[in-house]
Amino acid sequence: MKLNSFYRLVFSKVVFLAVLIGFSGIQASDHADPVPPLKMEGLDDGLIGLNGLYGFVDGDRLVVMVNVSRAIIDVSDQIGAGIKDTIYKVHFDTHTPVTFDNPTQLIRFGGTIAAANWPKIAPDASITFRIQKDPRGGVSVKRVVFQSHPVATGLSNTDSIQYEAGLFDDPFMFPPFNNKNTIAMIASIPLSSFKENPRNFLLWATAHRSDGTQFDIVGRAGRTQQPRLDFLNTLPPSQHVLAVIEERNKDMMQRTFFKSLLKGEFKDFIDRELSMRIAQIFQIRRYDSDIPDVMILNLDRPIGYPNGQVLGDDVVRYTCIEGLGECQLWEIASFADPCVPRRNFTDKPFSSSFPYLGEPWTEQISAEEILRQCDRDRSRFTAVPDPGSGLNLRKPAAAK
Repeated sequence: MKLNSFYRLVFSKVVFLAVLIGFSGIQASDHADPVPPLKMEGLDDGLIGLNGLYGFVDGDRLVVMVNVSRAIIDVSDQIGAGIKDTIYKVHFDTHTPVTFDNPTQLIRFGGTIAAANWPKIAPDASITFRIQKDPRGGVSVKRVVFQSHPVATGLSNTDSIQYEAGLFDDPFMFPPFNNKNTIAMIASIPLSSFKENPRNFLLWATAHRSDGTQFDIVGRAGRTQQPRLDFLNTLPPSQHVLAVIEERNKDMMQRTFFKSLLKGEFKDFIDRELSMRIAQIFQIRRYDSDIPDVMILNLDRPIGYPNGQVLGDDVVRYTCIEGLGECQLWEIASFADPCVPRRNFTDKPFSSSFPYLGEPWTEQISAEEILRQCDRDRSRFTAVPDPGSGLNLRKPAAAK
């Protein structure tokens, strides 16, 4: 075997293993965050990170959902211990201006935040959730309850906020999570509870240890789940862009130093393979520093990804095709889904009212049953649902 053929074989296996680890041991933000590798149940200290954040408006109410612990059927004792020791928060910035005149950033992020305002991003309101496995045990459908009533800060009329927690069908359309459940915390908040009737919202969710230390974050779906942006998990959005720039410079320095130690054919190999293979996964993109990782939600624009995220939004497809080429999840979906073509709808119907999510699965269905589902629903696979169409939402009132 020629030397360069040997390098290519070994290198391709390493890259494949990196992808496999990154997307099989995932248990942090955005359903597919590769932190930490090979940990299916939680972090080293047992805590359970974030899966996803949904945010949309239904009439005169803002609805947010924070999901944790993906691809489960029931809540194991280990997961129960992890969620009990984790503090979850969802944050609302209503003071930071957002513009919509940059077509590329509008498609990719839902809008533009001026660089001068990045350091000023901070919560004007927050909701803190503490959840636990239902201590009553048995075959409780919810399986998860609040440890104590959620705590809302920076909001008025808090008695009118609706809350729910429980085990639900996972709404994220990605084959490894089809026919599986997730744990969700949902809040429906009157828009009148926010000060000064804002029309722009920046949203993000965080997970914390009992001492308050943040270990996970999710903003716009499809960002912090990328392996290259893992380092953002412990930082507030106000620090994201500077951290991305620092990481990009560090990455360039490390690769330059590494290649400077190599000579001849192996150096030529690294020049080709590192840039074309490893960099496809881990290299910081130019647009990563365009905006902090937050979800933009504007009440005067059609609501649906990336303007918020509604249940049923096909984020995997959008980020690859409409969203200008973020295709890692799309590629994984292409070989992970037993249905051909890929399913582009959730496997349980949503409710038209709070808490909106589908009923949980009570048992793991067989591979044969999944294939029967594929055959039964194949006529639906070619449909491309518009963002926001997964729920029959009422439009918010126009600005006064």
